[in-house]
Amino acid sequence: MSRKATARINTILFHSYMGAMLAVLLVVAIAAGAWEVTTLSANIRSSIGQAVLSVAQNVDSQIKQMDTVSISALYSNLIKSSFGTYSAYLGRNTPSDSRASVSNAKILHDLMFAIIGMSSDIRQINLYNIDQGGFGTGMFNGYIESGLSGLPWREQAVSAGGRRYITPPYQNERLSFLNAPDKYYVSLCRVFFDQYNRMDGAIEVVQYYDTVFAAALVSDSAYEPAFYIYDNCGNLLFPAAGSAEADYYNAYRGENTMLRTHAGKTEYVSYTVAPYSGFLTVAVVDGASFFAPIWQLLIILLLMIGGAITLCSVTARKLTRRFSTPLMSMHEYLSGLDFEKLGGNKAYNETSGILEIDDLSKGISLFQYKLKSSMDDILLLQRQEAQSQMLALQSQANPHFLYNSLSTIQAMSEEGLSGDISKMCAAIIGILRYISSSKESMARLEEELEHTDMYMTCMKYRYGNNLRYSIDVGDEMLQIAVPKLCVQGLVENAVKNATSAAPPWDIQIACACSEGRWIVTVSDNGGGFSEESRETLLKRICEIDETRLLPSLELEGMGLLNLYTRLKLIYKTGYIFEFGNKPEGGACVRIGGGIDA
Repeated sequence: MSRKATARINTILFHSYMGAMLAVLLVVAIAAGAWEVTTLSANIRSSIGQAVLSVAQNVDSQIKQMDTVSISALYSNLIKSSFGTYSAYLGRNTPSDSRASVSNAKILHDLMFAIIGMSSDIRQINLYNIDQGGFGTGMFNGYIESGLSGLPWREQAVSAGGRRYITPPYQNERLSFLNAPDKYYVSLCRVFFDQYNRMDGAIEVVQYYDTVFAAALVSDSAYEPAFYIYDNCGNLLFPAAGSAEADYYNAYRGENTMLRTHAGKTEYVSYTVAPYSGFLTVAVVDGASFFAPIWQLLIILLLMIGGAITLCSVTARKLTRRFSTPLMSMHEYLSGLDFEKLGGNKAYNETSGILEIDDLSKGISLFQYKLKSSMDDILLLQRQEAQSQMLALQSQANPHFLYNSLSTIQAMSEEGLSGDISKMCAAIIGILRYISSSKESMARLEEELEHTDMYMTCMKYRYGNNLRYSIDVGDEMLQIAVPKLCVQGLVENAVKNATSAAPPWDIQIACACSEGRWIVTVSDNGGGFSEESRETLLKRICEIDETRLLPSLELEGMGLLNLYTRLKLIYKTGYIFEFGNKPEGGACVRIGGGIDA
């Protein structure tokens, strides 16, 4: 019967645990997976969006530079005057006119070259008369046979009415004689007018195609998008020697991003309109490349879920055994118990860590030892109570220290002190190792001061040179036993009190012996105890004296009450506990106890 009952309990418990864990795992996996996929997708979109924005901004910068050169040349009265004079000499064949034309051409070249010198990336500036040719400076210098009427972009520039017109990429034999013959160029053109608002000519600023669109040619995006750039009329400016596989310009509907299917494949398309040039820049990423990181993440999540299910199964089996094993052990013990010889039975001392089962075990143990002396039980309980109170008080200091340390780390992270956080964490680990190293309530003063100094080093990471401290102790006091964490607790309160005022902050720790007692004084230069906090502290001390109850575990204001109660438990009436404000400002706390206590 017992085996069948145990097997049935094992099955029920295993299925219950497994079902509960799988339900929690499913909820967590769905929530975490959705969050991770959403975050990763947003990051991918942001990365591609940043890439297309960077390309648009870079192209805009190049267009703006060309436009600035164009406007600077047109606003130069010297250039317009010299070009007018140069144009007037065109067609004259007298020797004097030829010499004057050459001289004027040199002046015009110097003026235009000075404009190029302001933006050394510009390749060429050309000025055109309406019918009589023009003049160029840059890669080609001198007379240009064709006037405005013979230029391929004349109609568009005239229609722009003095505004800039950007030509599609083109090849130019005259400019490529020193370069590769397949070199492409981009021109910014605009017509200009005389004082009577009559069209007087045109200016052309020429730049390398691969300079204007350099950001689109070489992109540092990890998703290797294909870029397409259109002008305001939908003409494809980039790439020059090809065409877009799809009409991305007409597909644009004002949305920054879209997923679309073209020629049987999915594409992620990101758009941005350049604010200066008005060009529409398009980044196209193949759907496989776009979704690859997401699929990789989902595969990792599935593997993690599989591992978690295995872990849940192992954990459920362990939990099931944890319940069934102590019950079987208890059953075997009770089956062999001799009720006629209670004193001769071996005590049942097994524990399971389960409240109800352990309570039952304690009841069995209590039944065995019910013939023991009542006085022995009372004395034992008294000793256990005193020890429990000391351990409880000492354990209260742990979350209090952790709370202050974590608050400091949070403040350091908000101030960007990431370089010192790891050092502080290492120091905190050392302090926590000291706190939890043993269950002893006393420690040598040397150890206490050593870990107090370690704590102040942590605070120095937080406050830097604004925090100063000193420790004054004689060698004869280093081996004296003091309550564990008594000095560090006072220093924590002192730092908190001092830093509430303006820096610099000074913390003084002084140790001395007087009349068979050790005395530690911790003072600061902060705002001191307010009247309200002083009255509250005195009231709580009176409550502890009257009720003999331990102070409640409160992270704010618990440290001094905890220390007071421990001194009272250890030294009875032979302790020192004084607190107040110094005449010059700041708080001062003085504690002490018997050296031989």
